[in-house]
Amino acid sequence: MCGSLVLASAVACGCGNARTFGDSDTVGSYDNRDWTPPDAIAELRRDDIAARFGLENTFEVSFQVNNAFSAENRRAIARAEALMVRIPGVRRVAGPSGLLMLSVGLTGKANSAPLLVADGPPTVPVSQAAFAEAQEEVLRQRIERRPDAAGWFVSRDGTEIRFVLNAALDESAVGNAVEAAVAASGLTRLSGSAAPMRVWPKPDRESFGVSPWLVLLAVLTTASLFLIPALYIANAGLVRVAIAAALAGVGAMSPAVFAPVSPLRAYSFGIGLVTAAWVMGWSRVASLRSRRGPRGHLRLLAPSWIGVPSAILVIFVLATWARVGVATRLWRGSSLAFVSVQGNMEEPVVLRELRRISDVLRAQPGVAEAWSIANAIDAVTWSPSEQTGIPDSAKALRSILQSASQDSAVGLLLAADHREALIALRFDDDAGIDRLTLESRLREALLREGRSHLLRVDLADPMVPLAAKGFARGILVADSRDRVLRICARSGSSLGEDDVATTERLIRRSALVPGVDLPRLRLDLEQGVYEFLETVAVAERNVALPRPGIRQHLAAELAAEPWQSSVADVLRVIAAAGVGRKLEAALKAHAPDLQRRLDALRRQNAGRLSARTLLAELDLPREGVVSEQIRDVTLEAMGPIVGVPVSADRLNAFAVDVSLTGGVAQDAALSRAWLPRFWLGIGLAALLMALGLIAVGGVPALGWLPVALAPGAAVLVAPLLGAVSIGIWPISILAGAMGGGMAFATLFAPKWNDL
Repeated sequence: MCGSLVLASAVACGCGNARTFGDSDTVGSYDNRDWTPPDAIAELRRDDIAARFGLENTFEVSFQVNNAFSAENRRAIARAEALMVRIPGVRRVAGPSGLLMLSVGLTGKANSAPLLVADGPPTVPVSQAAFAEAQEEVLRQRIERRPDAAGWFVSRDGTEIRFVLNAALDESAVGNAVEAAVAASGLTRLSGSAAPMRVWPKPDRESFGVSPWLVLLAVLTTASLFLIPALYIANAGLVRVAIAAALAGVGAMSPAVFAPVSPLRAYSFGIGLVTAAWVMGWSRVASLRSRRGPRGHLRLLAPSWIGVPSAILVIFVLATWARVGVATRLWRGSSLAFVSVQGNMEEPVVLRELRRISDVLRAQPGVAEAWSIANAIDAVTWSPSEQTGIPDSAKALRSILQSASQDSAVGLLLAADHREALIALRFDDDAGIDRLTLESRLREALLREGRSHLLRVDLADPMVPLAAKGFARGILVADSRDRVLRICARSGSSLGEDDVATTERLIRRSALVPGVDLPRLRLDLEQGVYEFLETVAVAERNVALPRPGIRQHLAAELAAEPWQSSVADVLRVIAAAGVGRKLEAALKAHAPDLQRRLDALRRQNAGRLSARTLLAELDLPREGVVSEQIRDVTLEAMGPIVGVPVSADRLNAFAVDVSLTGGVAQDAALSRAWLPRFWLGIGLAALLMALGLIAVGGVPALGWLPVALAPGAAVLVAPLLGAVSIGIWPISILAGAMGGGMAFATLFAPKWNDL
């Protein structure tokens, strides 16, 4: 009978998996919005982000492989993605084969090619094994330059690959379908696939990790420690048992009855009804096995040996209640979090700010990876210099973003209108940092480092005041120094105070008084002019190149121009070169492009020299990804554009709105909103307990109130002493202790009339 009552109450109140922590495909399951406190919905931007980026039903499936860069595995990865696209219910598949290598040619047009496609056959005799190894190393370095590719799809050492699928399927169906596709592709694996993980999880699915029936069992088990002995000893009458059952239900539901989200409130009501039914069921069993009738007068006050310790416990909790916190940890299965950045992503200073925030978050303890679209754009190669980095021109950036939209990593993190982007963070489970602690650190980092409004300052613009240029250069130097330090930290190079001072000094010198390698600069400028002449002649079709002597003279004259040569200087040299009427007209039309090309070559030469000096001073390798990244930093430190933080009312400023979102942020928002409601529920339960005792035995029966609250207070002692937050399991035990203690006190309290 007792079991029947519990089962009926649980099903009626929706305590099972079908409603509260249930399967996502179950009719009536809660939406993720239901798990967000109403006041935090706008802050977390959950619905808007899920709709814009399609992350609501997106799964990540990972595989351990021997070498993701081998030719056989690369072909198998492409086959696996093609097979996954054909799975019924799968809307989109993103994987390693969709990664692109972006470049900008001489004409300024963005080009793209598959990133995991190796170069052609060797130009010099070499063994097939050596050539394959060299190709794999090239691909490994490409992934190393793309934190977004490493974060989403391929680990830097090539031992793990991931596929991201958007599908109208549950986890088991996704796992089975992907496993079959990978098996058919011929991919060489070291182990089977990990369980599919939702990129945007919710407790209504898999993140909670346990059945709610276990939570209910914890509540009933804890309550039974107090109420079952009381039922057998007190052998109270039916009315008193009914009051005890009602108060036990109130106590069991008290921690979550006012929770800020509907799933927890519904679950608490279910637990309360089941606990009340549990008391009634056990009272029936106790009355059948007891030969005594209902006991009469018990005691006017609780005995001192139980009343005094109970009062001490309750007083201690009342004195220190502000030290306890709530930590739901319902999203503890989340391995990803996101930072929403709203702004004009077609503006270079905004995209560089996105990259800076990504770098700051990646440096936080507990974060294994942090990446954004800025990483993909930062890896774009510019011909003919072969340098990489985010361009200075908004027009060039728009062209690159248009090509990059087809990249599988960029497509997951950039909105179609280019007005919002996501920073993805992958947690380091080996760091041993609690998710809510990590959320607090991330939020503090965003508040400390965030820049809400940026003003684009062009250091080459003569109309900009010198004071503004000086301030902007200071911002640029500080940001460049921090980037170098973060690059060194990620590469495992620890820098001392002297190294930090050296870094700032060399970066500042590069920004203010850049040095150049004059012989190399002259050759670079002349070669750049030759290539530009050929480009213009080909573009104009009917324009012929001048004689070699005239070309050489023009290149030499342009190379001899000072560092800050203007478009007017370029036009003057072209007019005096005698290249012919048609070519002269064409060159004058393209003079701004030529001036920018010459300026870029000068900056490249100075940046290369500054980077070599910095690498030598810091004792870093002069080849490899780290050296290329530091070269790009020194180039950017020379300008010409800087994003200067300004106030919100400044005209022409670009707004950058940053917000932490995802499961970890949702967990923190729920925990913060639950805490005051947690104490409200317990306070109301104590008030109802007092009224119940008065109903049973009048005002003198209030002496049993500390006894009723003592079990719950005992559960809170350890968190209060340790100043730690309590999660779902401690709250479950607290609910059972509250219900059992209130039933215990009600059954033993004295009566003042015949009930």
